Amino acid sequence: MNANVEGGGINSYDMEPRVGNHNRFMFVDVYPNMQSWAAGENVMEKTEEGRALQKEFKELSKCSSNSLYSSTKH
Repeated sequence: MNANVEGGGINSYDMEPRVGNHNRFMFVDVYPNMQSWAAGENVMEKTEEGRALQKEFKELSKCSSNSLYSSTKH
């Protein structure tokens, strides 16, 4: 996302399962301000690649049980 948002400053974390379903991948992006978040949302909503990623994320994010994760900053 940093490559697509002017000014960047976005921190990304992958989430490693500790309890629950270990067959999932999760991540969290932390934005430095609302402007960066809005620019990232704009990329995800208005580009073909972004829309394809959102579709894939929605398919993967369906949850039927609880889990506990630890995170690693990248």
